[in-house]
Amino acid sequence: GDDDRIAERETQRIQVKPRDGYRYGYHLWLDRQTAIPLKVTLLDEDGYPLEQVMFTTFQLIPEENPAGRAMSPPSAASAESAESAKKVGKEIATAPWQINALPNGFELFSHIKETLPGSNQPVDHVVFSDGLVSVSAYMERMANRKGLNGLSRLGAFSAFGLHLDDYQVTVVGEVPPATVEFIGRAIVLGPEAQ
Repeated sequence: GDDDRIAERETQRIQVKPRDGYRYGYHLWLDRQTAIPLKVTLLDEDGYPLEQVMFTTFQLIPEENPAGRAMSPPSAASAESAESAKKVGKEIATAPWQINALPNGFELFSHIKETLPGSNQPVDHVVFSDGLVSVSAYMERMANRKGLNGLSRLGAFSAFGLHLDDYQVTVVGEVPPATVEFIGRAIVLGPEAQ
């Protein structure tokens, strides 16, 4: 894209166009010196802006470490991340839910069982990510209560809900409605949950 000035700094605009209907597009104005995004516009499926974030002032901090704190070496962080990923894989493998398919590029990222405020029922919370955005799916035994059924959208956020036996499945994320519906319809109960 074109050059521009944001927060009194020279920027280069980068256009990110999705290859499918499961992601939003972006316009990023990157600082020419640091490559830090000084302005980001999120675009819907038709290329219209959904939201925008922009710096109005920007100041670089000197490279020296004024607090004298030691920084963790990248290798330690990488090892911790790899160990965390192994643990997540085991948790998902023992979950009572199966995911039949995901949009290209999305993967299971995490799974936890938690109790949400105002409820005493445990909820399975699964997160999917393509490395840029994440989508959450919540599966909760609902008995006689009613939850979201169908699609809902508020700005950039989309939600999809459906009833599956005695469970409510709700999928939410800052993605197009097609993405949350695709993921919601791909979630099925495994044999141990039935």
